[in-house]
Amino acid sequence: MVTVQSFLRFDEAIVPVESFSGTIGQTEHILGSLELQINGRVILSRQCWDDINWLWPLLVSKTLEVLQGKAAELWYPDQPISVTFTPVGPRGFVRIVSSEPNSAEARCHVQELGAGIAEGARHFLEYFTKLVPVSYAKTLTELDRIEQFLREW
Repeated sequence: MVTVQSFLRFDEAIVPVESFSGTIGQTEHILGSLELQINGRVILSRQCWDDINWLWPLLVSKTLEVLQGKAAELWYPDQPISVTFTPVGPRGFVRIVSSEPNSAEARCHVQELGAGIAEGARHFLEYFTKLVPVSYAKTLTELDRIEQFLREW
């Protein structure tokens, strides 16, 4: 099982995006984090923060690459944190390794990865775009492609 939760970071507090009730003044660099869990193992923790408004589009884009059978590497926009996605064998499994301070590794099927990332991204965008009215047209198009790929798998 793949789950991704989104958090916003304000005044040293880390708050789930759906629970945030304040205002966001500056929209270029919005601090937040993702917590990516695969089969109960935390691959990315909520303590690893960066520009959440840039991080989600990068994760969606890299997930689409993985679903197309490619290896992919995601670097956080302003932190020395990376996540690699490597196809494993002919049956659609992928190995995910994070380099965060407490590096972690997990394996799952690409369908699970795609579904979990897509669900987390849609959830984030549903709440985040109410706080910051910015267009995520490219990311939404890539999410549509991920979901189309999953339907056709």
